[in-house]
Amino acid sequence: MTLCDLVYNNPSLNCFSIIGLEKNSGKTTVLQSLLSQNHTYTKAVTSIGYDGEDTDLVTQTPKPSVYVSAGTLVATAAGLLSKCDFTRELLCFTGLYTPLGEVIILRALSDGYARLAGPSATKEMAKVIKLFYEYKAKKIFIDGAAQRKSTAAMTLSDACILASGASFSHDISGIVSETAHFVELLNLPVLDCCKISVKSETEINEANDCIIYDENYNITNSFNALDELSADLLASHVINNKTDKKSTAFFSGVVSNLFINRFLNKVKNLDTLTIAALDGTRFLISPAQYAELKRRNAVLKTLKSLNLIAVTVNPFSPKGFVLNAQELLTEMQKRVNVPVFDVLAPQNI
Repeated sequence: MTLCDLVYNNPSLNCFSIIGLEKNSGKTTVLQSLLSQNHTYTKAVTSIGYDGEDTDLVTQTPKPSVYVSAGTLVATAAGLLSKCDFTRELLCFTGLYTPLGEVIILRALSDGYARLAGPSATKEMAKVIKLFYEYKAKKIFIDGAAQRKSTAAMTLSDACILASGASFSHDISGIVSETAHFVELLNLPVLDCCKISVKSETEINEANDCIIYDENYNITNSFNALDELSADLLASHVINNKTDKKSTAFFSGVVSNLFINRFLNKVKNLDTLTIAALDGTRFLISPAQYAELKRRNAVLKTLKSLNLIAVTVNPFSPKGFVLNAQELLTEMQKRVNVPVFDVLAPQNI
C-alpha cells in the first residue's frame, strides 16, 4: 500500500493536513506527490501561513515548489497572485486577511506553480474548508507552515500526515525517539465525558485557561495557565486533595514544558489527576517529562482525537548530510503504530 492509496482510496477521509516535525522535513514533497496524482477527484490546497517559496527563508536552501494541475482549487493571499503562473478563475473573496492580503479562492484553468498563503486561525481555516466543499472539492490538502506542530489544520482535518527526517537531527535514534514521542501524544486517549466543553473548539483554541473539574465534571477552580504561578495553583489543588476522588485539569491552550517542570517540582504523587488538552499537539513536553508524569501516575487525555494515518521520513538534511534511508525507515516502522513511507522513494508515495 502506498500513501496515495491511503489518501485516495478512503471515501471517508476528505481533508488532510500535512505537518512537519521540523522545518525541511519533506512535507512539501509529500504534498506535491499527493497533488500530482492523476485522479478524477477535484483537489483543493491551501496552507497555514506562507509557504511555496523557491528558497527556504530560514536556511536559504532550495525547496520544492507547489505545482497544481488544471481543475485544482487554490486558497491563497491576493498579494501572491503575481507569483502564481497558472491560468485561473477567481471564485470568491473570503473576507479573511493575511499580511499578504485577502485570502481568495481560485480554480486553476491550467497547470502551474502556486504560492500558498492561507489563514492561521482555526475559525478562519474552517471557513476556507467550508468554501472548498461548496466548490465541490473532494480531497483537500492543508500544508502546515514552518515548525508548526500545533496547527488549526490538524484539528479541522479528517486525517493527518506527519513528516519527519534528517532536518531534525543527524542521529537516527534521536529522530525516531522524538517522532515516536510526538505520535504517542497525538494518540492520547479521549476524555469519556463531553461535558467539559461548554465552548466551541474555535473559542477554546483562542483561550489560555486551566479549568479544574471534580470527578462529576463540576468546575472547582480556574486560572490563567500563562500566569507564572499557575503551576503552583494546580500543585496546591493536588496536595490539598485529601481524598481519592479524581479531578481533571483541562488546558484550553498549551501544556508547556516550563509549566510541567515547575509543577513536577511541587508534587510527587499524581494518581488522582488527569491532565487534559484540546488535542495531543497542545502537550509541548519532552519525552523525559512525559515519562515522569506517567511514573507519577498522572493520566494525560484530550478532548479531540487526531487521526494520524501515516509518517513520512526524509533522509536528506538541508545541512548537507544524508542518513541511511533504509535504516531510518526500518527503525521508524518499529516505533510508530502507523504506516511509514520514505518521501524519496516514489513507488511508496
